[in-house]
Amino acid sequence: MQSAASLLEAVDWDNHPLGPREAWPETLGMVVNSLLGSPESMYLVWGSERVFMFNDAYRPILGPRLEAAQGARFEDLWADAWPSVEPMFLKAEAGEASRVIDMFIPMERYGEPEDTWWTFSYTPVRDDAGAVLGVLCITNETTGKMRTEAAHAEAVAQQELLNHELSHRVKNIMSMVQAIAAQSLKSVQDQGAVRTFEDRLIALGHAHDVLLQHQWRPASVRSVIGPMLDLHDGRGQVAVEGPNVLLAADASLSLSLLLHELATNAAKYGALSVEAGRVSLSWRIEGERFVLDWRETGGPPAAAPARKGFGSRLISTGLRAAREAELIYAPHGFSARFTAPLERMTRD
Repeated sequence: MQSAASLLEAVDWDNHPLGPREAWPETLGMVVNSLLGSPESMYLVWGSERVFMFNDAYRPILGPRLEAAQGARFEDLWADAWPSVEPMFLKAEAGEASRVIDMFIPMERYGEPEDTWWTFSYTPVRDDAGAVLGVLCITNETTGKMRTEAAHAEAVAQQELLNHELSHRVKNIMSMVQAIAAQSLKSVQDQGAVRTFEDRLIALGHAHDVLLQHQWRPASVRSVIGPMLDLHDGRGQVAVEGPNVLLAADASLSLSLLLHELATNAAKYGALSVEAGRVSLSWRIEGERFVLDWRETGGPPAAAPARKGFGSRLISTGLRAAREAELIYAPHGFSARFTAPLERMTRD
């Protein structure tokens, strides 16, 4: 492929409106030399005839127009793009520089309509008196980037649609399970146990909602905690504090179910059962460990459960079944510390 300089040399300038190169204005010669030596993709449009000249970095953009491009009239060479760039170009000829990012320009470089995007600037070239002699353009095609971003946006939109459908179906399944349980267990004398089962299904549904919102990618501790506490903290009795930690999907489900059991117990027997009660929920990272603290104050004295049901076993199991749970039943209230390997909490 011929260089831009050799293509420029091949033009019959003696019979060109611009005239022989040796007769060109000094300003034009300096600008052309700078243009040819620049690694940036650039072109120059000179004079009232709008003579087009380009450098090596610009060559790939021309496609089949390459051989005839040097010395051509700008709006004839780029007739397909001219309607899009004309307003900016005319402003540059009038002395106003401008720049655009990712501008859409329809073209037909290869004989077929083509959607393209460009980031470019127009800068007036002036003589010593300030008169505009030409326009210099630095340009880069961003079509590939824009298509990639569009494809990503479409994929995200499709994923959101799938997540919405999945969330809808999960909720329907949860509702069906609740209905089946209600029918199957309606003869059970202890309806409290049935309601507890239903509440756990609701908590699990909320946890799935959080994960679907994050497309089953890591979710922050706060985003997991929020829906769980909304079910139980109607009076603003829970204080939450901790750093921004992203939890893996399984860890998010584990934390959701654990907090549901803690909040349920607090609402029934502990600090959340009275107006003066308070709960402090905090978490931190200690070395390679994730530590979660639950502390209740201002409520009834805490006592260990007489029997261990599902909820008590789940609390004792701790985060992601790490079985690192320190439970304290004290006169001033219940408190617990749950510890798990950080890697286990943040990676599936």
